[in-house]
Amino acid sequence: MSDVNKIDKAREYIESLANGLNPLTGEELFETVFDEPEIIRCLFFVRDILQSYKAAPVKTKSDTFEIDKESDLSKYILDRPSSLTTFIKNIKYSNKGLGPSANKIWDWLVEKGYLYVCTDNEGKNTKMPTDDGKKCGISYVEREGTNGKPYCAVVYDRNGQKLLLECIRELYSK
Repeated sequence: MSDVNKIDKAREYIESLANGLNPLTGEELFETVFDEPEIIRCLFFVRDILQSYKAAPVKTKSDTFEIDKESDLSKYILDRPSSLTTFIKNIKYSNKGLGPSANKIWDWLVEKGYLYVCTDNEGKNTKMPTDDGKKCGISYVEREGTNGKPYCAVVYDRNGQKLLLECIRELYSK
């Protein structure tokens, strides 16, 4: 159960108790501590806190990652073709663990027409380079997973990595 679902469930239980109901059965609670006005007010207060906690966005390290518009990002370009995750790890290594989100970058690449989403042989969604993506230095290679099964990995040569930096600049410039 996700944290958001746990918060929803806790809020529902608290609200039921504040309304004098057993949260598991829905039956009315007679002559219990939950009949006390101070307890009822406290329960509604906790319910409201849980509701506001759920509504507050959770910040991740990628949310706090920013770059200066004038930063020289070329230091992040690797001399060999690289996967996006390796490219991001390189950035994080130089930034005390802070780096861009792979999902945001993939979404940007799909939106701009450099990648497309397709379904592999096992029914899983995967990303592949479009013709425009290939022209910009994005390709794919077949690799073997730790489970021994082959898979296609999208890799970025130096030009592809420059495209990634363009994306990062657009998404994360302050």
